[in-house]
Amino acid sequence: MRTKEIVFEGYDHGQRTDSNKLYNFSRSLPIEIALDEDSLIAYEYNNHPLSFKHGFPLRLIVPGWYGMASVKWIKKIVVIDNEFKGPFQTVDYVYYPNQENDNEKIPVTTINVNNSP
Repeated sequence: MRTKEIVFEGYDHGQRTDSNKLYNFSRSLPIEIALDEDSLIAYEYNNHPLSFKHGFPLRLIVPGWYGMASVKWIKKIVVIDNEFKGPFQTVDYVYYPNQENDNEKIPVTTINVNNSP
């Protein structure tokens, strides 16, 4: 198996409007980003355990990426050899460049900074 992505699943969940099914919040990172020296899994903050509000027991921190990538309340980490297809990465938190269809949609990842006045 050649690792492609790492999936981080949190304890939090919700029901999608297009389904009656409950989904745990899960997002993946490409292996290169997951192994980057700036990406980390936090278990404490200022030498104290993370509070529930900040993601206890574990929280993923992905600098330069939008907040939804920094999964809180991690309960499971899975290594996969394919592209992750969870709803919070393929339906929600996605850029849709074509107004007519889903072609070329891409998950929201890195923060886009607007430098215009």
